[in-house]
Amino acid sequence: LFRSSVLHDNDPRVELELNDNNDSNCVLPSQINVEYRLITLNIFRGEGIPDMDSVFSEKKINRECDGYIEVKYMGITKKTSVIKMKNDVITWNEAIDIPVTVPAVSQRIVLTLYDQDVNGDDIIGSLELEVNDIVNERLNGFRFFNVYGAPLNKDGTYFDQMNTNAEIGSRWKGRILMLIEHNSVDNPISRKRKIDNQSLINEANVLSRKHL
Repeated sequence: LFRSSVLHDNDPRVELELNDNNDSNCVLPSQINVEYRLITLNIFRGEGIPDMDSVFSEKKINRECDGYIEVKYMGITKKTSVIKMKNDVITWNEAIDIPVTVPAVSQRIVLTLYDQDVNGDDIIGSLELEVNDIVNERLNGFRFFNVYGAPLNKDGTYFDQMNTNAEIGSRWKGRILMLIEHNSVDNPISRKRKIDNQSLINEANVLSRKHL
Protein backbone atom coordinates (compact mmCIF):
# COMPACT_ATOMS: atom_id res chain seq x y z
CA LEU A 1 0.00 0.00 0.00
CA PHE A 2 1.42 3.37 -1.04
CA ARG A 3 0.25 6.55 0.60
CA SER A 4 1.14 10.15 -0.09
CA SER A 5 0.10 13.58 1.10
CA VAL A 6 0.09 17.05 -0.44
CA LEU A 7 1.22 20.16 1.42
CA HIS A 8 -0.10 23.64 0.81
CA ASP A 9 2.46 26.39 0.10
CA ASN A 10 1.88 27.84 3.58
CA ASP A 11 2.25 24.51 5.40
CA PRO A 12 5.49 24.01 7.34
CA ARG A 13 7.99 21.63 5.79
CA VAL A 14 8.31 18.21 7.37
CA GLU A 15 11.81 16.75 7.09
CA LEU A 16 12.66 13.07 7.48
CA GLU A 17 14.35 12.44 10.82
CA LEU A 18 15.91 9.41 12.43
CA ASN A 19 14.91 8.38 15.92
CA ASP A 20 15.67 5.62 18.39
CA ASN A 21 12.86 3.38 17.12
CA ASN A 22 14.43 1.62 14.16
CA ASP A 23 11.07 0.25 13.04
CA SER A 24 9.80 3.76 12.39
CA ASN A 25 12.81 4.93 10.41
CA CYS A 26 12.57 5.22 6.65
CA VAL A 27 14.54 2.39 5.03
CA LEU A 28 15.41 1.29 1.54
CA PRO A 29 14.30 -2.11 0.15
CA SER A 30 16.67 -4.90 1.19
CA GLN A 31 17.49 -5.79 -2.44
CA ILE A 32 19.10 -2.36 -2.99
CA ASN A 33 22.82 -2.21 -2.26
CA VAL A 34 23.59 0.74 -0.01
CA GLU A 35 26.93 2.55 0.01
CA TYR A 36 27.96 4.80 2.87
CA ARG A 37 29.45 8.18 2.07
CA LEU A 38 30.78 10.99 4.20
CA ILE A 39 29.94 14.45 2.89
CA THR A 40 32.30 17.15 4.12
CA LEU A 41 31.22 20.78 4.02
CA ASN A 42 34.38 22.89 4.19
CA ILE A 43 32.96 26.23 5.30
CA PHE A 44 35.43 29.07 4.88
CA ARG A 45 33.72 32.44 5.10
CA GLY A 46 30.52 34.44 4.80
CA GLU A 47 30.24 37.71 2.90
CA GLY A 48 27.48 40.28 2.45
CA ILE A 49 25.71 39.13 5.62
CA PRO A 50 23.30 41.74 7.06
CA ASP A 51 23.68 43.21 10.55
CA MET A 52 20.49 41.98 12.24
CA ASP A 53 21.04 44.18 15.33
CA SER A 54 21.04 47.28 13.15
CA VAL A 55 17.91 46.10 11.32
CA PHE A 56 15.84 45.75 14.49
CA SER A 57 17.30 48.68 16.45
CA GLU A 58 15.87 52.17 16.26
CA LYS A 59 19.34 53.65 16.50
CA LYS A 60 21.90 52.60 13.90
CA ILE A 61 24.92 50.88 15.44
CA ASN A 62 28.22 49.72 13.99
CA ARG A 63 27.86 46.88 11.49
CA GLU A 64 28.41 43.58 13.29
CA CYS A 65 27.27 39.97 13.42
CA ASP A 66 28.12 37.01 15.64
CA GLY A 67 27.42 34.43 13.00
CA TYR A 68 27.16 30.67 12.97
CA ILE A 69 25.76 28.06 10.60
CA GLU A 70 23.50 25.20 11.63
CA VAL A 71 23.56 22.15 9.34
CA LYS A 72 20.65 19.68 9.42
CA TYR A 73 20.22 16.36 7.67
CA MET A 74 17.86 13.54 8.71
CA GLY A 75 17.94 14.24 12.43
CA ILE A 76 21.63 15.18 12.45
CA THR A 77 22.32 18.74 13.61
CA LYS A 78 25.79 20.27 13.64
CA LYS A 79 26.83 23.88 14.16
CA THR A 80 29.90 25.91 13.34
CA SER A 81 31.53 28.03 15.99
CA VAL A 82 30.14 31.50 16.62
CA ILE A 83 32.48 33.96 14.88
CA LYS A 84 32.34 37.74 15.10
CA MET A 85 32.19 39.66 11.81
CA LYS A 86 35.37 41.53 10.95
CA ASN A 87 35.59 43.95 8.02
CA ASP A 88 32.15 42.76 6.85
CA VAL A 89 33.37 39.13 6.63
CA ILE A 90 32.85 36.14 8.93
CA THR A 91 35.68 33.61 8.73
CA TRP A 92 34.94 30.11 10.06
CA ASN A 93 37.49 27.80 8.37
CA GLU A 94 35.63 24.80 9.78
CA ALA A 95 34.43 21.52 8.30
CA ILE A 96 31.22 19.67 9.06
CA ASP A 97 30.99 15.96 8.22
CA ILE A 98 27.57 14.49 7.39
CA PRO A 99 27.01 10.72 6.86
CA VAL A 100 24.71 9.79 3.96
CA THR A 101 23.73 6.68 2.06
CA VAL A 102 23.75 6.15 -1.69
CA PRO A 103 21.00 5.85 -2.79
CA ALA A 104 19.98 8.63 -0.39
CA VAL A 105 16.89 8.26 1.78
CA SER A 106 16.55 12.05 1.98
CA GLN A 107 18.04 14.56 -0.43
CA ARG A 108 18.04 17.90 1.34
CA ILE A 109 20.85 19.19 3.51
CA VAL A 110 19.72 22.48 5.04
CA LEU A 111 22.15 25.16 6.19
CA THR A 112 20.68 27.97 8.29
CA LEU A 113 22.65 31.11 9.07
CA TYR A 114 22.15 32.71 12.50
CA ASP A 115 23.26 35.84 14.34
CA GLN A 116 23.82 35.01 18.01
CA ASP A 117 22.12 37.45 20.36
CA VAL A 118 21.65 37.58 24.14
CA ASN A 119 17.90 38.07 23.64
CA GLY A 120 17.57 35.11 21.26
CA ASP A 121 19.45 34.21 18.12
CA ASP A 122 18.22 35.85 14.91
CA ILE A 123 17.69 33.69 11.82
CA ILE A 124 19.31 35.47 8.90
CA GLY A 125 18.47 33.03 6.10
CA SER A 126 19.20 29.60 4.69
CA LEU A 127 20.41 27.58 1.73
CA GLU A 128 19.84 23.99 0.64
CA LEU A 129 22.04 21.32 -0.91
CA GLU A 130 20.99 18.14 -2.70
CA VAL A 131 22.84 14.93 -1.82
CA ASN A 132 22.70 13.72 -5.43
CA ASP A 133 24.28 16.96 -6.67
CA ILE A 134 27.20 16.33 -4.32
CA VAL A 135 27.79 12.62 -4.96
CA ASN A 136 27.35 13.10 -8.73
CA GLU A 137 30.12 15.74 -8.76
CA ARG A 138 27.88 18.66 -9.74
CA LEU A 139 29.17 20.90 -6.94
CA ASN A 140 32.90 20.33 -7.30
CA GLY A 141 35.46 22.99 -6.47
CA PHE A 142 35.27 26.17 -4.43
CA ARG A 143 31.85 27.80 -4.74
CA PHE A 144 29.90 30.69 -3.28
CA PHE A 145 26.44 29.55 -2.14
CA ASN A 146 23.79 32.25 -1.82
CA VAL A 147 21.73 32.64 1.35
CA TYR A 148 18.09 33.72 1.00
CA GLY A 149 15.47 34.70 3.53
CA ALA A 150 12.69 37.13 4.37
CA PRO A 151 12.83 40.88 3.69
CA LEU A 152 14.65 42.82 6.40
CA ASN A 153 12.68 44.21 9.33
CA LYS A 154 9.82 41.74 8.79
CA ASP A 155 8.57 39.17 11.28
CA GLY A 156 5.72 36.71 11.65
CA THR A 157 5.08 33.05 10.86
CA TYR A 158 5.30 33.38 7.08
CA PHE A 159 8.48 35.45 7.19
CA ASP A 160 10.01 32.94 9.63
CA GLN A 161 9.32 30.23 7.04
CA MET A 162 11.02 32.35 4.38
CA ASN A 163 14.15 32.49 6.54
CA THR A 164 14.28 28.73 7.08
CA ASN A 165 13.15 27.68 3.59
CA ALA A 166 15.44 28.99 0.86
CA GLU A 167 12.94 27.97 -1.83
CA ILE A 168 10.55 30.76 -0.80
CA GLY A 169 13.09 33.27 0.53
CA SER A 170 12.83 36.47 -1.50
CA ARG A 171 15.80 38.49 -0.29
CA TRP A 172 19.50 37.78 -0.76
CA LYS A 173 21.20 37.62 2.65
CA GLY A 174 24.81 37.09 1.65
CA ARG A 175 26.90 34.18 0.43
CA ILE A 176 28.96 31.37 1.93
CA LEU A 177 32.25 30.16 0.43
CA MET A 178 32.50 26.38 0.65
CA LEU A 179 34.36 23.42 -0.79
CA ILE A 180 32.18 20.30 -0.70
CA GLU A 181 33.75 16.84 -0.78
CA HIS A 182 32.52 13.26 -0.40
CA ASN A 183 34.24 9.95 0.26
CA SER A 184 33.23 6.32 0.58
CA VAL A 185 33.71 5.13 4.16
CA ASP A 186 32.71 2.09 6.22
CA ASN A 187 31.67 3.92 9.39
CA PRO A 188 30.86 7.58 8.68
CA ILE A 189 30.60 9.86 11.74
CA SER A 190 29.04 13.31 11.93
CA ARG A 191 31.25 15.95 13.51
CA LYS A 192 32.52 19.52 13.40
CA ARG A 193 36.25 20.19 13.14
CA LYS A 194 38.76 22.85 12.22
CA ILE A 195 40.12 22.80 8.67
CA ASP A 196 43.76 21.82 9.12
CA ASN A 197 44.75 22.06 5.45
CA GLN A 198 46.37 25.50 5.24
CA SER A 199 46.65 25.34 1.44
CA LEU A 200 42.85 25.11 1.20
CA ILE A 201 42.48 28.11 3.48
CA ASN A 202 45.00 30.08 1.43
CA GLU A 203 43.18 29.22 -1.80
CA ALA A 204 39.86 30.29 -0.26
CA ASN A 205 41.37 33.62 0.81
CA VAL A 206 42.68 34.29 -2.70
CA LEU A 207 39.31 33.39 -4.23
CA SER A 208 37.48 35.75 -1.86
CA ARG A 209 39.76 38.66 -2.73
CA LYS A 210 39.16 38.07 -6.45
CA HIS A 211 35.39 38.32 -5.94
CA LEU A 212 35.35 41.45 -3.74
